[in-house]
Amino acid sequence: MARRALPPRRLIGLVVAGNFAWALACIGLLAVAGSAIAAPGWAWVLAQAVVGVVFAELQWMGLRRSRATAPRALAA
Repeated sequence: MARRALPPRRLIGLVVAGNFAWALACIGLLAVAGSAIAAPGWAWVLAQAVVGVVFAELQWMGLRRSRATAPRALAA
């Protein structure tokens, strides 16, 4: 997706939504089965949630920036 002159916006949006869903699923796992998870497990699942949100945010920022530069990419 990153190599294309015009990134596939819907596909990138789907990846962003998937990353947010992963983060929400991690939090949901801790909410439902948190008492059965040891401390290292909690740390691992929380780290995955944070990384998922960070990836989604960075992808979303890139998607917004690509919208601003799309007319220039077509002209080049």
